Amino acid sequence: MAARATVDRAIASGVPVRSIYLDVLTPAMHRLGVLWEEARIGIADEHLATAITQGVLATLHRRLPRTPPATAPDPGRVAPVAVLGCGPEDLHGLGARMVGDFLEAAGWRVMDLGANAPAEAFAATADVHGAALVAVSSSRAEDLAGLSAVRRAIDRLDRPPLLAVGGLAHAGSPTVAAAVGADLFAPDPAALIALLHPAPTGRAAP
Repeated sequence: MAARATVDRAIASGVPVRSIYLDVLTPAMHRLGVLWEEARIGIADEHLATAITQGVLATLHRRLPRTPPATAPDPGRVAPVAVLGCGPEDLHGLGARMVGDFLEAAGWRVMDLGANAPAEAFAATADVHGAALVAVSSSRAEDLAGLSAVRRAIDRLDRPPLLAVGGLAHAGSPTVAAAVGADLFAPDPAALIALLHPAPTGRAAP
């Protein structure tokens, strides 16, 4: 597969795996979405590009550096649980999958519900597995109503998890995320990891 071979050569030449996620695949998929919305590519092109990216991610995620977090939302849990996916009516699951790869690399156990997941599915899965985090990716502005439904569903749990959101629907604005009741907004997977596990601070060396 040409795309996978290209990624392999990039890694062999010293390109960090995180950069391939954040600086290559993410903007490429964003561009694909724009082309689709502008009707400059057809559904076959969109599906083919998505399938190619899925194939690349199938092998790439194993190469992400594993960095167990120094802190965890629940100190008593060795591997905190995150439930993630796309909300109701959102069919674009690649962004959520990338988030899942970064969470696993950071020591989380991930339950990925995929695309078009009902709000109650997030809540039910979080309840069964004692999740500390629900992360929802949204690609279109019209999908934001589904995020509010997820917020209401998880708030009915005895121990509601944090709700983190991201994706093109937010247009890079934390204000949009706050309007649907999110606890955390992250424009990309690395930003979410930084929010969940900030680098330790201490006194500067003399």
